[in-house]
Amino acid sequence: MVESATTARIPRRTRGKFDAFRQGRLPLQRDERPAAQLPGPHGDLTAAGTEDIVAVSVRVWGTWRNGDGRRQHSLRRLLTHLAGLPGDSWQQR
Repeated sequence: MVESATTARIPRRTRGKFDAFRQGRLPLQRDERPAAQLPGPHGDLTAAGTEDIVAVSVRVWGTWRNGDGRRQHSLRRLLTHLAGLPGDSWQQR
């Protein structure tokens, strides 16, 4: 038998906890600190040279469908082009 005093609702949060945000009384502030840069699985390559990145690509991709080195040649051409663009890291270029 169901008791008549219950509403069968699950309270998601306490009332009044977020009222200030809903009413716009508290300004939301953005965190101005830069995001933490986590190194990738092969280390931090943001300031790595072209040949370092090509060497990592060989370890990652291996010789899978690339017996003649075309992938490394194309990657060198791309990175040489990107090196001429402004920016401190490869991601910025």
